[in-house]
Amino acid sequence: MTFSHERITPHIIRLSLPGNVYAYLFCGEKRALLADTGCGYDDLAGYVRSLTDLPLTVWLTHGHVDHAGGASQFAEVYMNEKDTEICRMHTHKAARGVYLKANGVNADNDLMADMCRETLPLRDNDEIDLGGIHVAAWECAGHTPGSMVFCLKEERIVLLGDACNSLTYLQLDHCLSIKQYLANLQKFRAEHYDAFDTCLYSHPHNYGGKEIIDEAVEGCEEIIAGHTGEKTKRGILAFPMDAGFRRADGKSFNCIYSRVE
Repeated sequence: MTFSHERITPHIIRLSLPGNVYAYLFCGEKRALLADTGCGYDDLAGYVRSLTDLPLTVWLTHGHVDHAGGASQFAEVYMNEKDTEICRMHTHKAARGVYLKANGVNADNDLMADMCRETLPLRDNDEIDLGGIHVAAWECAGHTPGSMVFCLKEERIVLLGDACNSLTYLQLDHCLSIKQYLANLQKFRAEHYDAFDTCLYSHPHNYGGKEIIDEAVEGCEEIIAGHTGEKTKRGILAFPMDAGFRRADGKSFNCIYSRVE
């Protein structure tokens, strides 16, 4: 089967999508919110409708291929406008096909969604009432200029997506520098740290505690102070990893970066 799902809480369903990526379906009493749309392979919209018949809104954490790729299947899609150009580049069928193949999926072009052409603006501190649960959108730029995280306020759970995780990508041309990312992390921590306890992610290491924010700040400060990571084909790996792609010292945050300044 192309898709599968598991219920995490009464309000949260995690969807496993082709390309080794997760989307999340948040369901309240009156509305549902889909966070991300994967690579746009096969009928995600139909699968979501098999899980809920509530009025549906879609929020994108950012504009990358594996998050915005299926946006064209939905009528009401919101994304930070800072990622508009990135989204255009990443949602072409060819780009999604390359990504899927690299992740073990030989995609049938007939099952590929159309390119995402237009989204509505999603802004810092936007909030939606799903009925019994509220979801807030907060900026946390670094991985992309428009990266957002989503907080289920009553459950004190935040979906960090790719904004901060066990291998945060900061090496791409459009990624921010370590110094810029650190400033955004510090702002995010100052404004929102007390609002959540648990973090969800978009890729296989998909659950953890809020200490990852502190570790990300600490890690960026170490890099700026002169910590030297390992040069790889993708960029500089900040801290050594074990065979399971987690930090060898047991901490949660890691990153691959290209620029400190």
